[in-house]
Amino acid sequence: MDDLVHALLKRRWGAVHRTGADVDEVHAATAVLKDHLFAWAAEDGAVPVSLGQNCSTAWSIKAVGAKEASYPFDWLAVSPALLEHVLDDDFRTFLDRRRMIPLWTDGGHRDYHRSLFGHRDPRTFARHHAYYVRCVQRFNALLATDRPILFITTVVNEHGKRRRLAGGFRPAFRLPEVQTPADHRGAMDRLVARHARSRFLFIEQYTERPFRLELAHADARMAWVRFDAPGRSTGARYLDPLDDAVMRALLGAALRRR
Repeated sequence: MDDLVHALLKRRWGAVHRTGADVDEVHAATAVLKDHLFAWAAEDGAVPVSLGQNCSTAWSIKAVGAKEASYPFDWLAVSPALLEHVLDDDFRTFLDRRRMIPLWTDGGHRDYHRSLFGHRDPRTFARHHAYYVRCVQRFNALLATDRPILFITTVVNEHGKRRRLAGGFRPAFRLPEVQTPADHRGAMDRLVARHARSRFLFIEQYTERPFRLELAHADARMAWVRFDAPGRSTGARYLDPLDDAVMRALLGAALRRR
């Protein structure tokens, strides 16, 4: 069903008109940023783990062939404060079926977000709840290893275009109006305390704007990329093939994939 919806939307809103010079600009900027991210990543073999904030992150990891397993935040609506609370609480509230809201297509959570769980309803369906239990167990097991981990977040600052995502958070867990690296330090600190070989890639996503691609900040543990795409996104995938190719290239470089 998701593929059918994507195909219909792509047919209507898909390819953006670009001149040859426009295409060259995209390719040149992407090549430069790929080199920066490849060098920043420092080591091969990192396990990619999505931290939200929407489905775009998990979809892109899968699209570049890097998805090893499912983890709890893959298809979730996630804010920095929500992530901190889930980690501090060791997923107890997250997995509590009494706090979940049955929606049949998605699932909500009374404490976090009214449609927290993308594409699954863990309150109604026991198998969906069991899926999240396995994801949490897998997440905790990975943190107990010595493997390098790349935590990846698609940063959603376009609240007007993602009303269902941005407007669904409970008051204590709302998305900041304009997210910056400072908003994510608490979650990063918590994860690094549990797993020293953690790095964090943030892709601040904007759509239907003039093309822009830059490495806004980088340090030993974090890279923050800003990507303004001329085309649209469904919240999971870009509709324009070149926009999609840029996203894939960034993830591939940060995972040191040639």
